[in-house]
Amino acid sequence: MKLRITSLLLFCCILVHLAGVAQTEAEIKAVKEGFASGNENMRKSDWMNAIKDYNTVLLLAPSYADAYFNRAYAWDRLGRYDESVKDYTMAMRLTPKDAGAFNNRGLAYANLKQYYAAIYDFSVAITLNIRFADAYNNRGFYNCILGKYEKAIPDFDRAVRLKPSYGYAYNNRGFAYLKLKKYTQALADFNKALEKNPKHDLALINRGDCHELMGAHDKACLDWMKAASMGNKVAEERVKRSCK
Repeated sequence: MKLRITSLLLFCCILVHLAGVAQTEAEIKAVKEGFASGNENMRKSDWMNAIKDYNTVLLLAPSYADAYFNRAYAWDRLGRYDESVKDYTMAMRLTPKDAGAFNNRGLAYANLKQYYAAIYDFSVAITLNIRFADAYNNRGFYNCILGKYEKAIPDFDRAVRLKPSYGYAYNNRGFAYLKLKKYTQALADFNKALEKNPKHDLALINRGDCHELMGAHDKACLDWMKAASMGNKVAEERVKRSCK
């Protein structure tokens, strides 16, 4: 059975005003060029060079929140979640109403297995932006990780109301229903997730699991085989173990 969180948010706007951050025209020019270079390296997934660019920016403009935000994102991509948390925290001190920074720091905490800290950050993100579908989905996801399935479902409800095309949230809510043995509701959600994205391999695995628990073994194998054909190793194991 599989869940899915949603992606990090990235700030990649070119800055246009640095009053009170960099001082001289030369510094302002260097910061603009460094930030633009960092953003370009981010687009190329060249995370270390992006970090070097943002390091240069922050030496000249130590109060530049967006550079901390983007450097945090790059640290996250490198699996340096501790550094990511530090930089998101700096960005949040400078821009305390940035819901995206709270959401992203929550994901970094989650990767450090600090789930309660993550859930706290998602909750703050939601307080700052009550229409933040990703934060609802993420909070629901980590409540599921903690086994709090009943608590997770209202967050997934809110996520799909805000974003009706949100296949991952349908899949996650289906997973919560599955764990609660509410198989009819779970099956409906997995079907909805696959309606939104027919190549959603996690939803296929979960729907297969749901079919199996409902006694529809042949249907379960069909879903697992389809997910396996997409290269999903978990599905391959299910096929080897249960399907002939």
